[in-house]
Amino acid sequence: MPAHTISAHAVLRYIERVMGVDLDEVRAAMKAADPTATFADSAMLVYLENERKIVAAKVRDRMMTPLVLAAIRGGATRVRADGWWFIIEDRTVVTVVPKSTMRSGKRSKPRYQHGRRPDHDGRLQED
Repeated sequence: MPAHTISAHAVLRYIERVMGVDLDEVRAAMKAADPTATFADSAMLVYLENERKIVAAKVRDRMMTPLVLAAIRGGATRVRADGWWFIIEDRTVVTVVPKSTMRSGKRSKPRYQHGRRPDHDGRLQED
């Protein structure tokens, strides 16, 4: 497994929330084409690639910006990029949510191990 990954679920949430693809419509089309179709994340990504020409690998590349990569390397549990929160667990982006859904409070900023945080270019710097 790569050291820094993006889950299939996170790719689907990005496609739905950031790219604006209606996944309910995709599920309905999958069901119409094959009544026994499953809606597992990987099956949906295959369908999107075959039918909508949305390639998961290209979406992952688009998601893994220098800022997101630096946050993962720095041990963050979330990072805001392009107005969206990328939620990170065990060095893997697991979902993408709008910034409006994140609750505010003392822990509203991304946390980084050892006082390191990414600068505007995505490189780690010391606090």
